[in-house]
Amino acid sequence: MCQPARAWDADDIGATVATLIMDPGAGTMDVAPMPATGARFTRYGLSGQVQPQAAE
Repeated sequence: MCQPARAWDADDIGATVATLIMDPGAGTMDVAPMPATGARFTRYGLSGQVQPQAAE
């Protein structure tokens, strides 16, 4: 479940800020910032390098 940004009360706001899917065996991590607004994943190598293709 991904929660879009919303204020619960005057002092509290919440949201799902990212979804992470890690595959240590493959050495990759797929990251989607603010997935509630449309999950678009970017694949990173665990060495910190952006991989040439986005994850589907």
